[in-house]
Amino acid sequence: WGATVITNLVTAVLYLGNAIAEFIWGGSSVANLTIQRFFSLHYLLLFIIAALACIHLLALHLHGSSNLLGITGKFKDAVTVFAFLFAYFFLISYYLEYLGDLSTPAAIVPE
Repeated sequence: WGATVITNLVTAVLYLGNAIAEFIWGGSSVANLTIQRFFSLHYLLLFIIAALACIHLLALHLHGSSNLLGITGKFKDAVTVFAFLFAYFFLISYYLEYLGDLSTPAAIVPE
């Protein structure tokens, strides 16, 4: 149902909405082909986003970036690292979730 609801949002586009929805579906409704397309899209999105991140880092490396605050990069990196470490240690110190006893459940019996 999730695929049906989300792809039906495309039908709100004037004049072309139904045609676009049928193109996405690969037929008149959501079927196995639609799910295969969604899986393929999710698989490819990983590589597309990774490529865009690499291009972004390359552009920053080649052209640099503007620093509006006037703080050096090393100081900003240190502040960020310490902020994340503080948040991490706070979470693991005050929100502990113990796993319990390390014993085999009674339903699992060796043969």
